[in-house]
Amino acid sequence: MSQTRTFRRQHAALEKLATELSEAMSRIDADPDAERCAHIIAKMTGILILHLAAEDRSLYPRMIASSDPAVSKTASEFAEEMGNLAPAYSEFEAKWRSADAICDDPQGFRQEAQAILQALSTRIHRENTVLYPIAESMQSRKMSVEHPMMACR
Repeated sequence: MSQTRTFRRQHAALEKLATELSEAMSRIDADPDAERCAHIIAKMTGILILHLAAEDRSLYPRMIASSDPAVSKTASEFAEEMGNLAPAYSEFEAKWRSADAICDDPQGFRQEAQAILQALSTRIHRENTVLYPIAESMQSRKMSVEHPMMACR
């Protein structure tokens, strides 16, 4: 399985959880919804930490080191632009990981959650539509060079 396919699956899982969180936020006045929000945040955190670590460890460095200047430049720009998501999400998660915190300031939670969900949505969209197609193209070119017969199929 290609690495970008795994990343895309993780993106789909994060988008599903983001939708669930948005729906739960709209009914935040009841404790069960605050509990649900805290639970969804915990699930998102698990996926996001693994996802960002894998991208930072393998995808971005490989693309930045590419001999193709356009690939390297695009990956560097993405890394710079998107690098703020991990610390911003960590701060969000630390502040809002408990239902009590959410219940204490539901309006503050809604504002911060909407901002982090928008940042996450933007990153997912840009990676899916710009970065991953470039990475997939690099991978298929590599396969053609390493296995010339594969390119003929």
